[in-house]
Amino acid sequence: MNKNDKISTFIKLYFAAAVKSWRETGQPVTFVLGDAGLESDWGNKAPQNAFFGIKAGKSWKGKRQQLPTQEVFPDCNRSLHKFPAVHRIVPFKNQHGETVYRWYVDDWFRAYDTAAEGFADHGKFLQENPRYAAAFKYREAHEFATAIAAAGYATEPTYAKLLHDCIDSVEGRLPMLGLTVPTRNN
Repeated sequence: MNKNDKISTFIKLYFAAAVKSWRETGQPVTFVLGDAGLESDWGNKAPQNAFFGIKAGKSWKGKRQQLPTQEVFPDCNRSLHKFPAVHRIVPFKNQHGETVYRWYVDDWFRAYDTAAEGFADHGKFLQENPRYAAAFKYREAHEFATAIAAAGYATEPTYAKLLHDCIDSVEGRLPMLGLTVPTRNN
């Protein structure tokens, strides 16, 4: 690891936004950075500041954009899963040996004018959505991430592990970067 690698650069750029989100919502800072890193490939895929890949559902009143994505479902029934475009559906065996389907699709995602808007909306999205309420009893990033994944944040079956790996990447770099995660006392 060095101070100039892609992940370190990402952390330096967005640490303040993650701390602000933590202060406003209570999400652990390293969870916020890890989730943003995972969803955006450490900033390489964040069109219109969409670092978190939040879908623009019917209730969303802000800017939106159509982007390619992947979803995993237990079936390949197109009448159950509606997308603006379906490019292909590929069967594979999950960790339990069951056949599931990876869908390569286009879908609508939220868009923002600034990264700060994207980070703030991510915090509000999780905080205001009752399905993620249980996660907010955890202050430790890995526990928070596990609860978010268990609540269905993503369809990727290995999402919790991927997110834990990203959190570990963030936590391992913070001391080298001279960054300290604040506590409620400071």
